[in-house]
Amino acid sequence: GWLNLWNGFSVSPVQGGSWEKIDWHVKYILAGGNADVYKYILDWCAYAIQYPERPASSALVFRGTNGIGKGMFSSFFKGLWGEHGFASNNPKHVVGNFNKHLLNTCLLFLDEAMLAGNKSHENTIKTLITEFWLAIEGKGLDVINAKNRLKIMMATNNDWAITTNKNDRRFCICDVSPEKHKDYTYFSALDAEMKTKASKQAFIYDMLTRDISKYVPGDIPVTEGLKEQRAQSLPSVWQWWRDCLEREHVRDSSTDGQLWYDVEPASTLHTSFVKWCNEIKYQDEFMKLTNFGKEFSKVYPKRRDSSGVKYTIGYPDSAEKTFKEYFGI
Repeated sequence: GWLNLWNGFSVSPVQGGSWEKIDWHVKYILAGGNADVYKYILDWCAYAIQYPERPASSALVFRGTNGIGKGMFSSFFKGLWGEHGFASNNPKHVVGNFNKHLLNTCLLFLDEAMLAGNKSHENTIKTLITEFWLAIEGKGLDVINAKNRLKIMMATNNDWAITTNKNDRRFCICDVSPEKHKDYTYFSALDAEMKTKASKQAFIYDMLTRDISKYVPGDIPVTEGLKEQRAQSLPSVWQWWRDCLEREHVRDSSTDGQLWYDVEPASTLHTSFVKWCNEIKYQDEFMKLTNFGKEFSKVYPKRRDSSGVKYTIGYPDSAEKTFKEYFGI
């Protein structure tokens, strides 16, 4: 059998109260006026509240500079969960060995707690978002399996917030509008509404009664912010290639003065990549020509003739179109 640890929300749902300031903040600040993102945020919240026993299967990521209110709604939403809400700005509370605090947590708010590009962070956060079971370890206690009930919100100042790709459906990237930056009158009024019991009760009621019959957690809005995260998460070969596309040249020089050809030898491309790596003092497995070739041929067709292996990349506009379509950026 299972021990029921659920103690309910911090307030009971009651119809009729107002949360219009909160709603405006979600729509125009957190979603930046993007109707699809606004709907997704509220549907996500409704799903979380209607199904507290389930993992959310996706996370809300609020990205922006300091002083624009990106963490206020997450703090408000976390407070609705009472003892089942947990906030942290320390990675060890998520990726550390001892995570018993997650056993009783439904809403997890991570404020600058994760580092994009950190493999340990990446693997752990993806597990927490989607897996149905968690390995829970208390200090001095045996590891146990527990059902995952986590709904995760994240706030960050970093341009690169999370590691993701075109096939990943875990992260809704919300680029928070700076419109109300340092507008203390606005934030004071918003904070007052967020602390009002009637507003909390009305929000929970409206989320409990919201129609989410067509909501699919993995149907993430493809925002410019998400595309940027995909681009920044690419392996080194494609970071170099982004640089080539921006500069519109692969070669530094040629006998006829042309710096880009629609067909390039593998050796020319690889030499350019290695030079780029040396300039930024970076090394990885793609420094080896065979590894570079396997990666590059995922996007651009390879052919072999008497002079060796070549890639058909097209001219810059065509090459960029192929690249962006393949990676969804």
